[in-house]
Amino acid sequence: MVIKGYDSTGKLLDTQTVKIKSSAPTAGTITPAAIAIPGDKNVVGTYTGDVKSLVLTVDGVEYKGGTIANGEFKFYAYDKIKSATSEVTLKAYDKAGRLLDTQTVEIKSLAPTAGTITPVVMTIPGDKNVIGTYTGEVKSLVLTVDGVEYKGGTIANGEFKFYTYDKIKSATSEVTLKAYDKAGKLLDTQTVKTTAPAVGTITPSTFKVPGDTRLTATYTGDVKSVIVTINGTKHKGGTVSDGTVSFYIGNKIASTSDVVTIEAIGVDGKVLDTKNVTVAN
Repeated sequence: MVIKGYDSTGKLLDTQTVKIKSSAPTAGTITPAAIAIPGDKNVVGTYTGDVKSLVLTVDGVEYKGGTIANGEFKFYAYDKIKSATSEVTLKAYDKAGRLLDTQTVEIKSLAPTAGTITPVVMTIPGDKNVIGTYTGEVKSLVLTVDGVEYKGGTIANGEFKFYTYDKIKSATSEVTLKAYDKAGKLLDTQTVKTTAPAVGTITPSTFKVPGDTRLTATYTGDVKSVIVTINGTKHKGGTVSDGTVSFYIGNKIASTSDVVTIEAIGVDGKVLDTKNVTVAN
C-alpha cells in the first residue's frame, strides 16, 4: 500500500509505503452460570480464548467490569439485577474491543424465605448470652447494642445463642436482634428485653421445739418462693405474700440440734438469699 501527499495546488510532496502486518484473528467464548434472584451476588462462569473484558446488560442498561482470570470470570451484579424477570446478557470482548461472544444469563427465581426469632429476656449484669428460639430459614444473626452492630452467634436445631457479655453493659441498653437467610435477606427483627437482676432478702423467725409447726419469716424484694432444708433434705412449699412467709413444718424439725436453712428464690429460680434458722426450746 502506498500513500501520497499533495499540496493545495496538486503538487506531489511525498510518497510513503505503508507496511501491513497480518495478525491472527481473535476468538473466545463465555459460558455464564444461571444466577439465583434473590440470592446470588455475582454472575459467574467460564471463558475460553482471548476474552479480556466484559459488559453486562440488565434491562437495556450496560455495565462494564468483572474479573477475568484462569478460565473463569466473576461480575458483581447484586446492585444491578433486582428481579427474576430482568433481561440479562453478557458480552465478551478481546483486548482491542472486538466483540467475541454474547450470551443470555439465565435467572432462577428462588421461593421467598421466611423465619422468626424469639429472644429470651436477659438479666444484666448476669447473663452472658442472648438466647432464644427460631423458626424457618434463619442462617445468620446481627445484634445491635446502642447503635453498634455485631455479627455472630450459633444457630442450630431451633435454638440460637449469641455471646454478649462484652457487648451489653447496662440493663438500660437498647438491644435488637436481626435474623437473615443464607442470601442475606432480613427475615425478622426483635427487641431484646433486658432487666436488672432480682434482689431480695429473707429473715426467718426462731423456730421453737416442741411447739411450733410452722416456720415463719419476713422478706424483701423479689422473693417468689422458698426452700427449707432440714438436715440436708430440701422441702418446697409455703406461702410467700405481702412480705411474709409461712411454711408448714409439722414434726420435721424435732430437735434443737437439727440444722435448718431457708432459701429465698426469685421468679427465675435463682437463689436470692439464704439464712440459717435458729431452733430453740
